[in-house]
Amino acid sequence: MIDIKKFGKHLKVEESNLSKKDREKEIFISIIELLDDALERSAFIKEELGIDLMGYEQNLFTVAENLIFLKYGEIKLDVIAWYLYGNIEEPVTLEEAGKPAKEIYIKTAEDLWNFLLMFKIKEDEE
Repeated sequence: MIDIKKFGKHLKVEESNLSKKDREKEIFISIIELLDDALERSAFIKEELGIDLMGYEQNLFTVAENLIFLKYGEIKLDVIAWYLYGNIEEPVTLEEAGKPAKEIYIKTAEDLWNFLLMFKIKEDEE
């Protein structure tokens, strides 16, 4: 830990909003990648070794999902769960009134982050 007193009594340290957003993005991507890796390892161990770890790991995944719910709300949790547990080979089809349908592929955690940022979901305003 840095002792700020060493730098003088008039030192003022502030964090910009941009750095907070960048840090949140990095942490989000890291969490999603870690969860995805853990799910892939569990599937590999089940398929290759015949050992089902999901009963053991379920509480950890539930904690992660609950924390995601607290931070991002139910709708975004559903999208994140779709990414982690669903078939992400299929595109998401977006239909907006008066505009042609648009297909979006979400292949990485960063794609997921960017997709979630595209929409101002009602829960964000509460």
